[in-house]
Amino acid sequence: MMKEWPAYLKHDASPEERAAVPEEDMGIDYWFWCEGCETNHKFRTKASKGSNPQPVWTFNGNMEKPTFGPSLRYFHPAHKNPDGKQIAEKTTCHLFLEDGLLRYLDDCPHILAGKSKIPLQEMPW
Repeated sequence: MMKEWPAYLKHDASPEERAAVPEEDMGIDYWFWCEGCETNHKFRTKASKGSNPQPVWTFNGNMEKPTFGPSLRYFHPAHKNPDGKQIAEKTTCHLFLEDGLLRYLDDCPHILAGKSKIPLQEMPW
């Protein structure tokens, strides 16, 4: 199931900092549990003012059978390790959420790669 949370200007904001942000300046995140990654993922449908530029997804507004677009892709960016060796970008999860069902793409490195029609699970927290 999806959970809607306001997206504050920074993820580690104190309660006082959060209270000082007007609601119209907050982004909106929709969180769900990913069984393949064994963690939560989010779709952001409204950007926070003053935050770092982040992608924003479309949402059909249906919390029972949500559809977001385009696909959601989590990845580790290309970088250099402490020894100076270049490490290539690596996808950690890539999926679509359509009509409340997850469709994992083939470039996922986990067990659900290529699987479709996976129902959303309850958040464990």
